[in-house]
Amino acid sequence: MIARVTTDGTLDNTYGSNGVMTHSITLKQLALQRDSKLLAVGIQSPTLALLRFMPGGSPDTQFGSTGVVTLSIPSQGSAMLVQLNGKIVIGGSYTGEDGREYALLARFVGTPIPIRKVFLPMCC
Repeated sequence: MIARVTTDGTLDNTYGSNGVMTHSITLKQLALQRDSKLLAVGIQSPTLALLRFMPGGSPDTQFGSTGVVTLSIPSQGSAMLVQLNGKIVIGGSYTGEDGREYALLARFVGTPIPIRKVFLPMCC
């Protein structure tokens, strides 16, 4: 659930449904893009999901599939940043074919969303 409040702390009824936007994906972190679109990274079991919402709270249907981009491997995102050039970088982890957990760094570089991934073994 994401809620937007006004400066006096009340729900902003112009956002989502009466100030609240809900989604079936477990959200972990949010980031605001320069164009006021909201990014959210989370888990759509069993994969990492990146979502983008329009300023009013509706999904950005021009982003991935109905506003959602997922990785094709078992993974989860736990950190996100938007670079000055608009590229989206996500840190997290993924489960390898050997069943071990590895560090994940993914950079989303365009539309449609091509992804450059770096997989690093987690230590200790």
